[in-house]
Amino acid sequence: MGNFFAMKKLLLVLVLIFCGLKTTIAHNLWIETGSEAQIGEAHEVRIYYGEYTYDYYETVSGNFADVADFTLWLVKPGGEKVELEAKPEGETFYSASFTPKERGSYRVQLVSNKTTVVDWTEYGLGVLKPDFYATADVLVGEETDLKASLENAPLQITPDKTGASAGDHLRLTITFKEKPLAEQEVMLSVADQWTKTVQTDENGEVVFELPWEGQYVIETVHTEEAPGSYQGDEYEAIRHTATYTFTAK
Repeated sequence: MGNFFAMKKLLLVLVLIFCGLKTTIAHNLWIETGSEAQIGEAHEVRIYYGEYTYDYYETVSGNFADVADFTLWLVKPGGEKVELEAKPEGETFYSASFTPKERGSYRVQLVSNKTTVVDWTEYGLGVLKPDFYATADVLVGEETDLKASLENAPLQITPDKTGASAGDHLRLTITFKEKPLAEQEVMLSVADQWTKTVQTDENGEVVFELPWEGQYVIETVHTEEAPGSYQGDEYEAIRHTATYTFTAK
């Protein structure tokens, strides 16, 4: 199986880009932010849309608009959730910030579930409602247990720790509606077209070795066979895409 998921995704992305078609389903949203912050200092969070490992970024005035009606939350160490305001600051990203007032682990979570229905029957995917979720963790001082998750983000990637180091490994749990997803494809990528794809075990867990320092993005996609309608358009299933961003020191 190896990188079959990654190759299939790359081929789909290239077809869509060169044919000038909508790329809503092939892309993902991800968060970029420093893995550590300081009490009393503003900490920036950026949101991108495109293909991280292939260095492809949609512009905020272009296809990014398809998924820009998102909500962005900060989960504080004690479990309190605060909505962050994100604004387009550059050509290819939205920006928000928060100022930590206590030590511990913070989680930034994004939900984009107001995207329009897309008919991808031609590509063997059917008529889909695409939903996107993204998370990233920020450490202020010592690590603490995160005490809350978003109810409207059914597909979640949860790491076993906030900090990560090059040469170490990271264990993650993939859940859908709070239940582990077994045999779920999960892709680890860095920004030079290097990817590694593995499947979760029966407990929805997967372990990745981290060969280098730098930023990594984890991606997983789960299609829920749940017909319905959105804004008057019928769909056959919901395609959930989740990412988790972290930096190995």
